[in-house]
Amino acid sequence: MSISSDGIKKDHNQLLLRCIGEQLAELDLLLSMYPDEAELKIEDFVAVDELRRLVSEVDVDAMSECQFRIGFTFRIIGTSNLECICRLSGAYPTEKPPGLFLRSDWLSRDRLRLASEALANQLEEMFKPGEPMLSWLTEFVSTNIPTDEDASASTATEAGAAETEATTDQRLCRLWIHSHHIYNSLKRRDILNWSAELRLTGFSIVGKPGIVCVEGPESAVEEFWQRLRPIELEETHYEGERCLSARCY
Repeated sequence: MSISSDGIKKDHNQLLLRCIGEQLAELDLLLSMYPDEAELKIEDFVAVDELRRLVSEVDVDAMSECQFRIGFTFRIIGTSNLECICRLSGAYPTEKPPGLFLRSDWLSRDRLRLASEALANQLEEMFKPGEPMLSWLTEFVSTNIPTDEDASASTATEAGAAETEATTDQRLCRLWIHSHHIYNSLKRRDILNWSAELRLTGFSIVGKPGIVCVEGPESAVEEFWQRLRPIELEETHYEGERCLSARCY
C-alpha cells in the first residue's frame, strides 16, 4: 500500500506542529524562571504569537507556509555581556538539539569559538529525541561558561591570544557556502545581520540554489561560519576559506 505525497506532507506538518507546541511550553517555563528581559530576551514576539495561534487552532495546513521559528538570547548576569543565542528549528526536540552560539565582549574569538564548540558537543551528547533541553541548557551555560573572575585570572593568556588574533585578523579570507536553497526570510536576515556585525563583505543569492560568499578577517569569517551552521540551510556545502591579498566585494 503506497502512501500519497499529501499524506506524507500532512504527517510532517502534524509533527512540526507538535514540536512547536513543545517548544512553546519550554519557552513559557524559561520565561517563568527568567522574567527579567535582561536575562532572557525573546527574539521576535510576533513570531511567538503567531506560532501560539497556529498551535491553539491546530492549524496543520498552515505549517507548510509558516517560516516563523522561536529564538531567544540568554544573558548570564554577572559577566561582561556573555550571551547565548539560541534558535529552535522544526526538528527540535524530536530529531535535533537546539542551535546556538555564544557572543561576548571580553572573550577572544578563539576562546569564544572553542567554548561554543564545546557547548555544541555537549548538547549533542545530552540530546535524547523528544526530551526537553532548554532549562538544562540555560543552567549548563550559567555554571560552565567562564565568568569575569576566570577572565581576570587569565588576563595574560588572553593578551597573548589577542596578539595572535590580531595577526590572524590581518589575513583576509573568502568563504563560499552553497545550499540546496535559501528562501526563509529569517535565515536571510541572520546572514545579512551577522555579516554586517562582523564587518564582512560579499553577497548572497536567494532561491534555488542558495549561495553565500563572505570576505574579511580570518577570525571573523570563522565566527560567521560557526553562527551559520546551526540555522539549518538545506544540504549545505562548505568550500573552506581562501586567503586573499585584498577584498573583491
